[in-house]
Amino acid sequence: MKPFRILLALIVTLFAGIAINAQHTSYSTLAVKAQRYYNYQEWPNAAAMYELMLAQRPDVPATYSYAIVTAAMRNDTTTQVRLMERAAKNAVPFDSLFSTIRHQATLLGHPTIYSNFMHRVAQQQPWMKRIVDIRLLEFYRFRRDADSTIATVQMLLETTPDNIEFITALAEAYTLKADMDAAESQYRRILELDPNNLNTLLILGNYYRSLAESSSVDKAADYRAQALAMLSRAQQISATPYLNTIIKELQQ
Repeated sequence: MKPFRILLALIVTLFAGIAINAQHTSYSTLAVKAQRYYNYQEWPNAAAMYELMLAQRPDVPATYSYAIVTAAMRNDTTTQVRLMERAAKNAVPFDSLFSTIRHQATLLGHPTIYSNFMHRVAQQQPWMKRIVDIRLLEFYRFRRDADSTIATVQMLLETTPDNIEFITALAEAYTLKADMDAAESQYRRILELDPNNLNTLLILGNYYRSLAESSSVDKAADYRAQALAMLSRAQQISATPYLNTIIKELQQ
């Protein structure tokens, strides 16, 4: 038994020495190793390096971001939640944290890492739900994900029904789905809130103009009148030679 105890003591001492050396490895050295493991997608090793980095400097947003993405690549949602809670305790700026996660998830070709993580944050931290929804809306609009945009906007409009930016996102999403009746309704809603919304006047004016060109004679006259009304108002707000030409054509 004595030789076994000696061997066990040597093993314990060896691993303790390794742990001590890791703890005393400079932060910059750990960062270089972590980046190398991350680049080569050696996720367990990368995760270990990020843990050591956070032990030395628990307030660096990028480290949490890379560690969270690494955990996602390992399907380790428990670690993701733990890292988010740890970041909150260390007053890590969420803007930097979320932006880097989104960027890295996109670079890896796994953008759902970002959206799934954000949904998980909203579940774990209900007070952050609106912040998360606004960021997800931006993400879905960028990716031209109409269905997710519509679902997210509808939640946001429950508390701010007159937010023009949200309504615009909804109109754009319906346009992507080729649901022009729903899109037109939302653009009309914007003009009720802001009659001089130049972008909306131009969109609706050109929409009615295209309908006038493809409709029967009776309907064409009505659509031409609506197009003229919208584009004339737009011309009053911001005159351009192009608008002036179109308005003259509609008046003929």
